[in-house]
Amino acid sequence: FPASDRRRFSRARQRYQKEMNMVHAHQRPEVAGQVAAVLALLLLAHVSHADEMAATAVEQIESVAYDFVVNAIAQQEENSGRVEVTVAKLDRRLRLAPCEDAPVAENKGASKFIGSILLQVSCQKPSTWRMHVPVTIRLFREVVVAAERLPRSTLLTGAHLLLAERDVSKIHPSFLRSSEDAVGKSMRRSVSPGTVITQGMLQQQDLIRRGDSVIIVAGKNGLSVRMPGVALMNGTLGNQIRVRNEHSQRIV
Repeated sequence: FPASDRRRFSRARQRYQKEMNMVHAHQRPEVAGQVAAVLALLLLAHVSHADEMAATAVEQIESVAYDFVVNAIAQQEENSGRVEVTVAKLDRRLRLAPCEDAPVAENKGASKFIGSILLQVSCQKPSTWRMHVPVTIRLFREVVVAAERLPRSTLLTGAHLLLAERDVSKIHPSFLRSSEDAVGKSMRRSVSPGTVITQGMLQQQDLIRRGDSVIIVAGKNGLSVRMPGVALMNGTLGNQIRVRNEHSQRIV
């Protein structure tokens, strides 16, 4: 109980003892029963009032924690998407006096509002208390997933992929938001339908392989010269590779 409730309870109990002593002194058992019943009802009402106050304080804590998280998420652009916030239910038996002003919520741990975090909610008056409140934040976004089973080395096209909503707090942060980020790349390993595609699953497809015939183009001042060559190494889009000139046998 808060200190103020304990004092009221103590005074009620003292009044009860005083009345009972007076009744016993006059040897009136019928009056003693009536007084005992009345005082018992008073004590029950007092306890019930304390329970209601405690429940109000707990609801106050849960509401403040929820509002704090929702407002913080709204200020973070990276948290765009559908959000579900769940504040852990606190024990209604906690004996806390409701805060005169709104309790203060603080995030003492995680820097990002996603997954499981722990908030601190505190009050200064009429009594000082501090509670730690677990909160779970689920962030749903549309991400790229496999539309079918994709064997290792599959060269990806748009038909292999689709967008589906997933809770990104539970998947690797290198997930993809657009199929275009995966098209033209190949799978490092096999995945099943519905698997979230991440950057680590992909590799650039070799467009040129060692031994392939290529065309070497050299140009200057608007003039260009084309000559046959042979690739000496594999190459992906944007890579520079070594090539042997078929005419001069020079390696460039």
